[in-house]
Amino acid sequence: MTIATRATKTVPSPPTRGFWGNLSQFQTEPFRFLSDVSSQYGDIVKFRMGPIDFYFLNHPDYIKHILITNRKNYHRDRKFLAEATPFLGQGLLTTDDEVWARLRRIAQPVFHANQMANYAAMISEATAAYIKRWQVAANTNQVLNLKDEMLHLTLDIVAPTLFGANVTDEWQTFIHTVDVLQAEVARRLITPITLPLWVPTSGNLQTRQALQTLDRMVFAMIAAYRQQQKQEMNLMNALIQARDQATGDSLSDREIRDQILTLLVAGYETTASALSWLFYLLSQHPQVEEKLRCEVESMLGNEPPTYQDIPRMKYTRMVIQESLRLYPPIWIFARSPLQPDRLGDYEIPANTVVYISPLIMHRHPEFWSNPHEFKPERFDPALESTHSELAYIPFGTGARSCIGRNFAMMMMQLIIPKILQEYRFHLIPDFQVKHQFDITLHPQDGIYMQVESVG
Repeated sequence: MTIATRATKTVPSPPTRGFWGNLSQFQTEPFRFLSDVSSQYGDIVKFRMGPIDFYFLNHPDYIKHILITNRKNYHRDRKFLAEATPFLGQGLLTTDDEVWARLRRIAQPVFHANQMANYAAMISEATAAYIKRWQVAANTNQVLNLKDEMLHLTLDIVAPTLFGANVTDEWQTFIHTVDVLQAEVARRLITPITLPLWVPTSGNLQTRQALQTLDRMVFAMIAAYRQQQKQEMNLMNALIQARDQATGDSLSDREIRDQILTLLVAGYETTASALSWLFYLLSQHPQVEEKLRCEVESMLGNEPPTYQDIPRMKYTRMVIQESLRLYPPIWIFARSPLQPDRLGDYEIPANTVVYISPLIMHRHPEFWSNPHEFKPERFDPALESTHSELAYIPFGTGARSCIGRNFAMMMMQLIIPKILQEYRFHLIPDFQVKHQFDITLHPQDGIYMQVESVG
């Protein structure tokens, strides 16, 4: 398939239902709806939710065009900006053009490859310290909610490593508040008409209170860091030391708050989601788990994983890649064309919304054999890849791919072996894992596991 100019065809569409179109189908079961329309109508589908037209694109060529070749024509859609900006402010996820480019330049050195080794020891140490508490659950046959445990673990890592922040009991409030706001933003994104936050509804009052809680915590973090005058190579220091190239002005505390909140939430919440799904998959595929354990034992023994061990842990990386294929944390994202565009035989009007879903793309039968099967060997570096490069986009692609992708992969490659050296998880009998399609894809009611000590 190529992007070329040919006679225009009508974009296929599923039947709509009155003024709201396909809204109820998408709201109720978004994964099933997008899977069904893709299967029935092809790799480009138009559907309507209320007064807004959406174009769902599910082919690597389309993804390349939107996110790489013609990316300057595609900005964050207005609905996303309207609903996410009150939460995240003017951060990397909510800005475009020069504002985004400036923020990216400031943050990029912190995620450079030569910094990864400096972070690795902190990650291993924090992981070992946190998972010690699971020994009590193992000794007493208690049940753990893996979702909650991974959220706390990754926050214990990200907060001090990237922001020099001491993790306290108050971080539980932070996690709960982010969870409330993420669900609210996701709800508003799929609701065509929403009331602005200044309208004093009960939901808006709760949202405003949650935003105040986040602001209090993040501004306190900034103030404490400024007072200590640390000179560490981390994101907090990079933001405080940054200067505008034209004016020499530094970032205000509000601007720093927006970057911290964006990257802190992205850093811990998405990684926690990925780890939760991975250990769930291992609990359902004992052969994969045993092969993974064998690699950990042969490569590490009882020694904690280090940065130097990562390249040798090939199967660990394969398992992570396959888990991210089946459960990409950012399961969908949207763009809006500034000018009309053309994709092959089809025209995309300006100011509509284009959806791309890694979750659906990663299960496309044209590019993945047995796409619903958990098979880490797909990513064996010794074998020739059988999938198109842009059929696999767990971190996005192009200039706006996830800035922390290498940091996130390193976190998982250090966390997973350490957990496997100490514990084994068993899904409790008859527990049904449900999917929650918020901004990130995570287990709706958690994943409840019994933990067994293997040390």
